[in-house]
Amino acid sequence: MKENIKMALQSIMTNKMRSILTMIGIIFGIGAVIVIFSIINGNTENMKRQIIGGSSNSIKIDYGPRKSFLSGNAKSDKESKPDYTPTISRNALKQLETIPNVTAASLYYQEHPYIFIKDQQIDSDVFAVDNRYFDIVTYSLEQGRFFLSQEYDRMTQVCLVSKEFAISALKTENPVADFIEIAGVAFKIIGVLSAEMEEEAGKKVFLPIESALLVQQQYNHKPTILLQAENSEDLERAGKLASVTLTGLVPPSNYIFSIKNSDDIKRTTKEINQSNMVLLGGIASISLIVGGIGVMNTMLVSVTERTGEIGLKKALGAKKKIILWQFLTEAIVLTVLGGIIGLISGLIISKISTGYLGYPFIISYFSIGLSVLFSVSVGIIFGFIPAYRASKLSPIEALRYE
Repeated sequence: MKENIKMALQSIMTNKMRSILTMIGIIFGIGAVIVIFSIINGNTENMKRQIIGGSSNSIKIDYGPRKSFLSGNAKSDKESKPDYTPTISRNALKQLETIPNVTAASLYYQEHPYIFIKDQQIDSDVFAVDNRYFDIVTYSLEQGRFFLSQEYDRMTQVCLVSKEFAISALKTENPVADFIEIAGVAFKIIGVLSAEMEEEAGKKVFLPIESALLVQQQYNHKPTILLQAENSEDLERAGKLASVTLTGLVPPSNYIFSIKNSDDIKRTTKEINQSNMVLLGGIASISLIVGGIGVMNTMLVSVTERTGEIGLKKALGAKKKIILWQFLTEAIVLTVLGGIIGLISGLIISKISTGYLGYPFIISYFSIGLSVLFSVSVGIIFGFIPAYRASKLSPIEALRYE
C-alpha cells in the first residue's frame, strides 16, 4: 500500500496541471457542501432563535393555569387563581443558572397600567425588571443612564423609557429629568433606550423591580422568568427543567410555571430541519457527482497514456490485482488531497459568509464527515472503472499500443 501511495504521489506530481484541474472539481464539490451546510445551519439557528428564543436566544417561562399551557392557549384563565403572589428570590434565579447551558435568568413583571403625562393618558407597557434583564434583552442607551445597582433593591421612583415612547408620548428625543405618572405615582425619567433587536422595539417603560410595589394595586404580580441559553437547541429543555424547579418553589395549585406553545416549537423546528436537509441533499449531490465524473475522466486518460507501462508490468509478471490497486490508490489519493483542500477552503469561506450574512457560524461535523467519506468514496467508485480497465488490458496489446 505504501508503495502504491508513493507511486500515486509521483504520478500526481508528474502531471501537476491535470491533477490540479481534476482536484478543482473535488475542491469545489467539498467546499460547496461545507459552505452550504454552514450557511443553512446558520440560517436555521437564526430562525430557531427568532421562533423559539428571539434574537437574545432566550425563552419566557410564564405563570398561569395548568390547562392553558397544555392547550397552548395561555390566555385561558378559567381556573381559580391563588390568593398569593409567587415569590421568586434571587437565589432561586441563581439555581436556574446552574442548569446546563443556561447563561442567565431574569425575573420581571409586565403590566399595562394607567400612565399620565400631565393630564394626558398614555398607552404603553410597563416592565418591572431585575438587574439581569438588560444582560439578556439588549438595549443601547440613547440619553441619560441605566439603573444603578442599589436602585434595583429599593423602591426608587425612577424609570427608563424607550425611544419610541419618548418620541410618541413625550414628543422629544431627550426627556431625561421629566416626570411621568404611573398608577398615581410619579416617576422620574433617567434614561432613554433604543432596542437593538426589532422585536424589542415599541413604546415601553421600565422600572426597577422593587419599584413595582409602589404601583402594586395596578399589578397582579404575575411573574415572568426570562431564561437565556447558549443556543436554541438547549432552550426548550432548559425551559422545562426551570419550569419544574419554579413550580416546586410555590404551593401546589392549578397555576404552574411553564412554556407556552411547546408543541408548536417542536413542530416548527422539525419542519425547518427537514426542509433544509432536502435542499442540502439536492445541491450537495449535484456538486459531488460533477467532481466524481472529473476524477473518472482523468483516470481514464491516465490509463490510456500509461498503457505501455501497464503492458510492461504485466509482461514482468504483475497480476491484475496489483494493477487494479495501483490505479485505484492513485484515484483515492487524488480525491483525498482535493477533499482536504476543499474542507479547509470550505470552513474559511463559511466563516466569512456567515459573518457577512449575520448568521452564527456553526461547524457541521456531519458535513465534515460526509466530505471525508465522499473523498474516499469518489476515489473508489469513480476510480474503479479506469483501474479495472487497466487491470484487464492484455500485455501484448498494451505493449503494442502507441
